[in-house]
Amino acid sequence: MTTAKQQTAVAFDVAGFTKFEHGGWQQAANGWHQHFETVSTQAVGALLDAANITIDGPNTGRRVLDIATGPGYAAGEAVRRGAEGFGVDFSSAQIELAQRHFPDVQFQVGDAEDLPFENDAFDAVVINFGLQHFAVPERALREAFRVLRPGGRIAYTVWASPPQAVGFNIVQQAIAAHGDPHADIPAGPSYYRFSDAAESRRTLVAAGFKAARVAEVAQIWRVSDLDHVLIAIANGTVRAGALFRAQSPAARCQIAVAVREAAKAYQKDGVIALPMPAVLASATKLV
Repeated sequence: MTTAKQQTAVAFDVAGFTKFEHGGWQQAANGWHQHFETVSTQAVGALLDAANITIDGPNTGRRVLDIATGPGYAAGEAVRRGAEGFGVDFSSAQIELAQRHFPDVQFQVGDAEDLPFENDAFDAVVINFGLQHFAVPERALREAFRVLRPGGRIAYTVWASPPQAVGFNIVQQAIAAHGDPHADIPAGPSYYRFSDAAESRRTLVAAGFKAARVAEVAQIWRVSDLDHVLIAIANGTVRAGALFRAQSPAARCQIAVAVREAAKAYQKDGVIALPMPAVLASATKLV
């Protein structure tokens, strides 16, 4: 199995991968919100706490930047906690969705790896399940460091790697058993690189941050029917959805049956409850 450090050395077409991700999120913004809001918001409170934007804190006048804001969940919660919320995402579809849901947040289209903000502009930076989508995450973390004020904190969440992230795991296992897990989709960085605590700490320190911490946040993805898991992956994700769509029609049918069967193990009283823990990393800019 390739390690996280080995994955960082793998060459791929950075521009091509970024174009693939951007096009994917232009199409999947509403699907993500529809299918993953209930699980991807569960760690938002812990994310903001780790960035020192606590629910009972003196947050008035404090500026929080939500990078790869998606539908704006973290930025919206920062405003609810009394801070000034800002969100940036390279997908205009995501920004339009976020602005509709959180009109009190200042959203704009922008590149996480080349942020459109001045140095030392924010008291906190958060990234809610976005880091694994950046072609060069090290560059994004350096940009986060640049726009943070001295003493400011960064916090990000990523999914725990399978088999802990059960929803993703049962789909990956089904594709491995009945399809082609190496189907032709654009190559990119390791999706679960930052699920590894040591790699998260190492990369934060390399970007200039100090006192890096990593914890796990329990999350449960609750869906109402056995077909929902694969529908969500197909319509609400980019890489996993593209991988499923790249399978042959016969393989897709077999994969769907396998995912349904695997999901039955988590069904009780008409609800499928899939563990989907988050890895939460945070650190401070002490310069």
